[in-house]
Amino acid sequence: MTYQYSGGSNSTLFASEADWIAPGPMSGNYLSRPETATGEKVIISDSDHLDGSSLSDPLWVYEKFFQGLNTLYMDRYAGSDALNQEQNYFPPEIRAAMGEVRLISTLFDMASLEPAPSLATTNYALRGKSAILILTHDGSRFNVDLESMPGQFRLQWFDTVTGAVSEGGSIEGGKTVLLRSPSSGAAVLYLRSVSSSGPSLASIAKQVQSIRQASMRYATWPMRFRSIAKPYLDILSNSYHAMLLSLFTSAGAGFALGFGGGWALAYHSS
Repeated sequence: MTYQYSGGSNSTLFASEADWIAPGPMSGNYLSRPETATGEKVIISDSDHLDGSSLSDPLWVYEKFFQGLNTLYMDRYAGSDALNQEQNYFPPEIRAAMGEVRLISTLFDMASLEPAPSLATTNYALRGKSAILILTHDGSRFNVDLESMPGQFRLQWFDTVTGAVSEGGSIEGGKTVLLRSPSSGAAVLYLRSVSSSGPSLASIAKQVQSIRQASMRYATWPMRFRSIAKPYLDILSNSYHAMLLSLFTSAGAGFALGFGGGWALAYHSS
């Protein structure tokens, strides 16, 4: 049962006997930050009922996945088979995100994972018996509560901007740990107990790149150039920020030493 337009109510959907529902934006904040799914009903986050073809953020797909929701996207595709010629632009990143999320989900028994937003300070996490998935929106540090999960965990990172997979070593559980993504953009962190034989994100790396190429089928050349150049521009930006930080740190240290030395000389002279 889908949202009843217009004048409908999401409460009608939840009170119905429908197995799956597609809420609207009028209540429950289903556009930006809905409640996590409880398993009572299959919840489909349909952009047609929320923001139409104006929705352009690929992280919307990841966020809904981490909240236990499913996704339908009103694609703004172009070309000879377009619904109308006004829809000439679309975010191909959303197409890629939908394919990537699907690939990640095939690696796990999704029935054994449940949304656990309080597990990480990013507020987006899925938790199983021996595996944890966490979504981080940028390269900021964040905490993961592993106090109830002792033992060692192996880390893998999935870069949602490039589709690259990188190893992150291992950490000790049984406590709250502070982590940081190796990339400046959004990433998925996969923590697996070293004592389990869980899957590897590296196994989907080739398929991810195929999906990302296919998602660009109708993209304009500026969009394609941006997609190719963005990882390198991010590296240059990070290097630039690191250089500025180093310069300011050196200048500050030099000023402090010079001031301290001058004060000491003046003190002894007097």
